[in-house]
Amino acid sequence: MSSLWKVFVTEKGKKWIDTEVLLIHPDAGDFPEDPAFALALLTSEAYEFDKEYNRVAASPLAAEIPFDDSYLPGSLGPIAHKFIEKVVVYEARNVPFIEEEAHEKVGQKVKDNLGIDEDHEDWDDEWEEEWINFWDDADNRPLAKYRIWVTDEQWIEHLKVGKHFDTASFSEVGPWIRENRLFVPEND
Repeated sequence: MSSLWKVFVTEKGKKWIDTEVLLIHPDAGDFPEDPAFALALLTSEAYEFDKEYNRVAASPLAAEIPFDDSYLPGSLGPIAHKFIEKVVVYEARNVPFIEEEAHEKVGQKVKDNLGIDEDHEDWDDEWEEEWINFWDDADNRPLAKYRIWVTDEQWIEHLKVGKHFDTASFSEVGPWIRENRLFVPEND
């Protein structure tokens, strides 16, 4: 399974955690704002490998949720309320991400900067280079900042501020964030 999101732990309170989630794969879709997705984010780093390379619990959260259920919305949805009190996206930028529009923007930049069009022999190489530049520019990347409140502080003890990881977490039910937003979340 390909990674869809890059997650950064940015702040933490006693029973809440803030994460910054970057879209890193166009197939990820819009940012989900549901408890099962939030729980999947929290379980992403809750396990470790033993000597035989089996996933084993490395946190209280992992002790409660078998690894094979830890990323499946169908498994997490019915139990999310036991771990997640509330989840909110308090900042979203560059959403919705529409890949065709990004392609057009990159194509236009190649045309404007190099004066070549799609039938030029260098088009594919130049377009690919500009596509990489597009994703390297933080101003272009879709991003959402989540505050996740948990029912017990032990569910987030394995996540430290500064930790980052990739995940293929997804949602089947939403809701999804389909417009930019910015507000200050409550602390407790």
